[in-house]
Amino acid sequence: MFLERLDIQGFRNCCESVAFDPTLTLLLGENNAGKSNLIDALRLVLPADTGSDRIRPTLSDFTRDAGGSRSCDEFTLTAVFADMDITAQGMAANALAPSEGPNKARIGIHAWLRDEDDVRIRRFAGDLDWTDAEGYAFSVARHIYLPPLRNAIADLQPGRSNRLARLLQTLASEPSDRQRLLDLAQEATDTLHTDPAVTRAHELVQRTLDAMAPARYHQETDLAFSTLDFPALARRLQAFLGEDLPRDLTESGAGYQNLLYMAVLLAHLQEAEQLPMNVLLIEEPEAHLHPQLQDLLLRFLQGTQQATASHQVIVTSHSPQFASAADLERIVVLHRPPSTPRSTAHAVRDFPMAAEQRRHVRRFLDVTKASLFFARGVILVEGISEQLLLPQLARIIGRDLAASGVSIVNIGGVAFSDFAALFGPDALPIPCSIVSDGDADKCPPDADHPDLTPSPRAKKLLNCRGGQVDVFLADVTLEWDLACAQPRDRLLISTLNELHPTGGSQLASMDDLSPQAWAFQFRNKLSRKAEFAQALASTLDANHASSLKVPDYLRRAIEHVTKVPAANDDGTRDGDEP
Repeated sequence: MFLERLDIQGFRNCCESVAFDPTLTLLLGENNAGKSNLIDALRLVLPADTGSDRIRPTLSDFTRDAGGSRSCDEFTLTAVFADMDITAQGMAANALAPSEGPNKARIGIHAWLRDEDDVRIRRFAGDLDWTDAEGYAFSVARHIYLPPLRNAIADLQPGRSNRLARLLQTLASEPSDRQRLLDLAQEATDTLHTDPAVTRAHELVQRTLDAMAPARYHQETDLAFSTLDFPALARRLQAFLGEDLPRDLTESGAGYQNLLYMAVLLAHLQEAEQLPMNVLLIEEPEAHLHPQLQDLLLRFLQGTQQATASHQVIVTSHSPQFASAADLERIVVLHRPPSTPRSTAHAVRDFPMAAEQRRHVRRFLDVTKASLFFARGVILVEGISEQLLLPQLARIIGRDLAASGVSIVNIGGVAFSDFAALFGPDALPIPCSIVSDGDADKCPPDADHPDLTPSPRAKKLLNCRGGQVDVFLADVTLEWDLACAQPRDRLLISTLNELHPTGGSQLASMDDLSPQAWAFQFRNKLSRKAEFAQALASTLDANHASSLKVPDYLRRAIEHVTKVPAANDDGTRDGDEP
């Protein structure tokens, strides 16, 4: 059994529906994309494991428009479960939903405003939205919540919130087990009570009290370690952690404290009385973890959940490290364009990508490339030169790629189609520019009038256009187009001189060549392209007011991913909800 889908109407800025992987779902997206709102929606609709995990609807839960005004007075959250076995179907008989398909059930919560400060709720189940369904229908699944930046020390030390207490209570569930532990504790208490230090302390306290209160007001004292019942004993269990020897948690870093906290929680889930479904909601598990530990944690969660049928994990993250380590089929990207009140959910497993495309993207999706899942625009380039120069060239035309939320992804070759499929029709609604060489005739018979027809490879690349994807080709190469746009430019010659002094001097003296012919000479004398791009980028970075002309194809590629929707008469922008 697993949580297949959550349908949402009128709750904050949440998407209308999101589908989950049967084992582990990784929710990605930039800040304010709606990840935490989606987790809170799940916390509202699914029963909580503990009282501390339970929340209730508030006024702020109702959807607001772009201006901040409440746009509805009710919301509905509906959870759909799939692959239910006979036991689960029996428990949730009133929640079964044949309209969803065989072996499925649905439960939900409806909230409405009775007046401005009174939020009312009702729970419903099944195809007919029964409000009088039996309690079992609503307890077939539960959620366990791990908040972001959690205080692991507070939850693993003695006290009422001690997670270790629940683990011990689960492992010692029989009365005989609990009595055995109590007897051991009482034996230790009796031994400590007879220790000379304890008896001496008692004598000193009694003597001092007698001196303070005359015989008429005499009080008899005793000092002893408190008599325990089992819950109190369990709450006193404390965790220790250390690289060589277990030590007090305060001596460990926050990252390892949080790993220990998750280990305790998962251990408890493995041993607790099994419901048909436990949904573990984890927000930002990467907090305090360095990249290698992030990678190991996600791999553990993926491997563990594949082997654990009754547990499902839903994780939110801002970490490209998590995104690069995850299976593509488990990634759901939440996207909310600026000035729009509602996000949309995009499950990568539903993208129209061929199996080989998925394998290629997964194989080459490193941490740098994984930043595309958090971007507002993406530029795919084939090499390091474009990756180094594009941010500076964008500034020359008045665009700031970083401020626009644009990621430049170097795919290290010309296999653009695989990555472009992430932004094609029915995929991520994020503008994507593909920047590549046109690779026209590199040795034309007439350098003054070259044939700039794109190569067959470049022409084929144009087929990637569609959805949010557009393709922008250099006439020949980046370096040729730069040189052709400004023949004999001092900045280009001086930068080339740093790497090729002889070639730079020769180029400076070629006054009689056409821009096209000079560009071929420039390209031919430039053998260290990456180093040239690095040197030119460094110069441009120090001189933002450079008069360097940006080739037209790069200008259009940058504008495609940084364009701002035009304002409408009512003050909204294209794509805004009314």
